Amino acid sequence: MPQKGITVKVDAELHAKVREYIESHGMTMGEFVSRALENEINPKEVQTMGNMRTMAFQVPEEKSEHSDFSSYHHQK
Repeated sequence: MPQKGITVKVDAELHAKVREYIESHGMTMGEFVSRALENEINPKEVQTMGNMRTMAFQVPEEKSEHSDFSSYHHQK
């Protein structure tokens, strides 16, 4: 596919963060920008859980061993 260039000016701090990111992920700046543009133009569909909410709570270990949740936790 033929390629075209895009030149943009960004804040130096943002540029440094992008540079660090692409180096840690083994990407080129072109790959990063292409992926970012593609994700912006064609965003992936976000799955929602509707009217659901996440809840977390802690219980003493001795109580959790006797709950129905302990078998679920150990399966993962």
